[in-house]
Amino acid sequence: MWKFPSLALDSRPVSDRGEYRIGTVSKLTGVDPHTIRAWERRYQAIVPRRTDGGTRLYGDADVHRLRLLKAVTDAGDAIGVVANLADGDLRSRLSALAGASEPERPAPSPSAGSIRVAVLGSPLAERLRAAEELEVVHDAGTIDGLLDVDDVHALVLHLPAMGPAPAIALERLRGATGTHTAVVLYEFATRRTLAELARRGAALLRGPMAPSELASAVADLLTLARVPRRPSAAPVVDEEPPERLFDDAQLVRLREIASSVQCECPNHLATIVESLVAFESYSRRCESVDAEDADLHGRLARGTGRARAVVEALLVDLMEYDDLSL
Repeated sequence: MWKFPSLALDSRPVSDRGEYRIGTVSKLTGVDPHTIRAWERRYQAIVPRRTDGGTRLYGDADVHRLRLLKAVTDAGDAIGVVANLADGDLRSRLSALAGASEPERPAPSPSAGSIRVAVLGSPLAERLRAAEELEVVHDAGTIDGLLDVDDVHALVLHLPAMGPAPAIALERLRGATGTHTAVVLYEFATRRTLAELARRGAALLRGPMAPSELASAVADLLTLARVPRRPSAAPVVDEEPPERLFDDAQLVRLREIASSVQCECPNHLATIVESLVAFESYSRRCESVDAEDADLHGRLARGTGRARAVVEALLVDLMEYDDLSL
């Protein structure tokens, strides 16, 4: 079952703690929470710290490793093959995959200083100019100063310079420059701000970082963006559902918990999960007169369980977004 910290509400900035919970990690990496747990349990691909209450906490290195693993598996490698590779080996694999996808156009080479970036935040730009891996071709202290920029591989944006609505600023800059890859460096931020930026495709890096560290991180993110993805496989429609994330008592509390989301979404989602749990259980107990009947009820139970897991994941997502805990 899902375990929650004892505090009713934790609204401190993420960087005050130096670690992320699994819902936030899922947003930052694009890896589903169920998948993160499976990679940890089956392959020890990632080993988060556990609180006394059992909550998983992930550091920046864990987030970066999950990004690498997702890119490699998206490109077609089996997680069982790559789960225990060192980060350096994963980077080499990704570089090879990215190079193979662009036979007529060599990939930007960090050693050649060919990663052209536009930087928002003048002090950040000054630090990055010392890094051999990057070529700072444009920098500005305000958003308006970068709106006419083109021909860069990435945007490197300092969160304080993005103003009071960083997600909107990100969209303006990406739309104006035509640059897909955006890296946001922050020192202090709320989960809500980070989640909003991650949903819009920004790669998030927590500072302060040395220029060489930041340059290497940007180079890695550019490589990830260029790795080809295999076509999505057809969904398995009759697989066993994951275990429940919430027990009955937790669902009862979530039906009544106060949220800043005005439409009472946590309460509604908890009610939906309860209904799906009830029907899943009913289908597994339902009497069957023959093998065909039993097969039908088994499929009903498994399908309802998968639907329950989807809604549970949405509920976890919402709780992370709204800083709710039980």
